[in-house]
Amino acid sequence: MQPNTQGKQYQLFSSRIFAIFVLCCLGIVIYSNTIDCVFYPDDNEALLRIGHPKWSIWSIDRLWHSNPTRFITSLSLALNYQFSPLDVSGYHMFNIAIHLGCAILVWWISLLTFKTPAIAGKCIVDRANLIAFFTGLVFLTHPVQIQAVTYIIQRSTSMSTLLCLLSLIFYIKARLSQKKAQAAHIPVFYYAGSLTIGAMAVLTKATAAILPFVILLYEFFFLKTEKGINRRRLMFFFVIVILMIITVGYLSGGLNLLKANSTESAYYYRLTQPRALLTYMRLLFIPIKQNFDYNYPVTRTIFEPAILISIFIIVLVFIIAIGTFSRHRLISFGIFWFFLSLLTTNLISREDIMNEHRLYMPMVGYSFFLTNTIYYLFTKRNEKSMALTLSAIIIFYSVLTYNRNFVWKNEITLWGDTVRKSSNKERPYINLGNAYARMGDFDRAIESYNKAMGAGSRYMPLAYYNRGNAYKQKGDIGKAISDYTMAIESEDNHGLAYSNKYKAYYNRGNAYRENGDLERAINDYTKAIELNSTYLYAYYSRGSIYEIKGELDRAISDYDKAITRSPVYGYGYLSRARAYFKKKDYGKGNADVRRAEESGIKISKKFLEKLKGTGKE
Repeated sequence: MQPNTQGKQYQLFSSRIFAIFVLCCLGIVIYSNTIDCVFYPDDNEALLRIGHPKWSIWSIDRLWHSNPTRFITSLSLALNYQFSPLDVSGYHMFNIAIHLGCAILVWWISLLTFKTPAIAGKCIVDRANLIAFFTGLVFLTHPVQIQAVTYIIQRSTSMSTLLCLLSLIFYIKARLSQKKAQAAHIPVFYYAGSLTIGAMAVLTKATAAILPFVILLYEFFFLKTEKGINRRRLMFFFVIVILMIITVGYLSGGLNLLKANSTESAYYYRLTQPRALLTYMRLLFIPIKQNFDYNYPVTRTIFEPAILISIFIIVLVFIIAIGTFSRHRLISFGIFWFFLSLLTTNLISREDIMNEHRLYMPMVGYSFFLTNTIYYLFTKRNEKSMALTLSAIIIFYSVLTYNRNFVWKNEITLWGDTVRKSSNKERPYINLGNAYARMGDFDRAIESYNKAMGAGSRYMPLAYYNRGNAYKQKGDIGKAISDYTMAIESEDNHGLAYSNKYKAYYNRGNAYRENGDLERAINDYTKAIELNSTYLYAYYSRGSIYEIKGELDRAISDYDKAITRSPVYGYGYLSRARAYFKKKDYGKGNADVRRAEESGIKISKKFLEKLKGTGKE
């Protein structure tokens, strides 16, 4: 008997090694064309916040204070930055590795589920390895996952999901090991691990606060053996939920999780969510016409036919989920997981009505639903048909994912695809214009900004501001000043999602300076500072004009303020050194030169002599 048992164990071990191997290989293949996809503006902004030439313990403190609810995400970007500061491939490989890890954890959760009291002993357990394998593959290959994988900054979504899944696995292991008297100490270890990893998930992205409800859902579906949930365990969950909500609220700056964070009111945002949910479901079953920036009209009354139909379909799906609970619990669980993991994005109003990356964690539920539904449809008649059907779906998803990733190659391909699908939305045109401007194609940039200037659009100020930048780069200072002025005036009338009013003043000040109108430039820099007292470039630029006018004390004062706001701002030290040299204060000037060099600026001996002798760069 012993050789036979060992053979079965070896066979099971080999099949699991094979499953992980296939998951990893297929994931690498379908995302292989993303390795050289570019950084996007949000990626660059994140890197500017965390980027630092020298890593130290102070870096961790700075990362924590910059965004506590995404501290671990920022930490991962900082570590990437240390090894490959501007090599985009390193960041993409990290994102792909996270996605592979999530797919493996989905496969593992599926395997563990077949050992739970609610499922163990049923006929479906005989197909556990096959079903778990395809569950992981569906999660891995579905094209709606792209935004959370290929978009570097959205690793916050995939990392928080990874940690939530791992926390759930630790909890499942703790519950399953409680029945083993010889391992009484193991549950404590697993419970502690689940709590620790769950806390890390919340510090990766605040939406992970839904984790206790996810664990409670799993407990109810698969682990409880009595008629009801253990009251002590239920109380424990409520305590954890409250602590997580308080923690996220505190780290976010206050208990305002349900506060409106979109340009529309919170009520209208939530009223639109049933239609968004229907679109999410369509994307799961028919993953075509994907869009980076959906043009989703806001619903303003519950009596709109589209809303009533959406609510009817959602209620019908819930009825199906409840009806299948007893006989097809895995299918029911997948439906409830989908809706539960979308709960935070439905309640907390945001700038966008919907985003594809929000489907990353709900995809776990869809993966359970799809594979187990196909099992029940096919396996009793023909197991081979089940495997072939799921294989065909995986191939279909893989091809779609690989092809869709080409759209993410650069900003032009991504925003070009977006404006074709959201042709009536202003923001994609602005982003496409920004992409052209970064390439130096200012004529096409201006053309895109023109299309974004819809009458009364809240994006008009931003379109004017960016078009002003394009005209300035082209050397048409007059049109640039006119557009900056329009940006300032139109923002007063229409408002703006991402306020650039202080930047409009600052750039108009730069334009006045180029025209030789120094007094107007100083006035605009001053207005920029009044609107944003932390904007160091306004202090620096105003200080440089004071220096030109010979008002050295005022210049030094502004350079001081710029340096205070960024102690590693090398050009601030260098300019202040020049001002000190003009005042014949060589001691302070030399000290600032050393600080400028410490910040990373290389200063030649010839340049230093010129700086000391003439004050000209």
